[in-house]
Amino acid sequence: MGAHSKVALLEARVEEREKEIESLLKSNNEQRTSTVHILQGLLDSEHMQIQTIGQTPCLFSYKLHRQNLIHHSKTSFMRSNG
Repeated sequence: MGAHSKVALLEARVEEREKEIESLLKSNNEQRTSTVHILQGLLDSEHMQIQTIGQTPCLFSYKLHRQNLIHHSKTSFMRSNG
């Protein structure tokens, strides 16, 4: 095998390796993008849960306060008409 043939063969191998590397980099970037989207979705979900938990005590307090007002209103009405 002559020197020119060896050079041509090595150049072909280098080109093949470059294509493999490009393919791997593309695949790696796609996986990272997918992972980022998944993690962003989980983060958004956790933020929503935190907001819901943060609102729950306020909502519970409001409902309890409303029930107390209704109860006191009924009690007052019954006393005044009793």
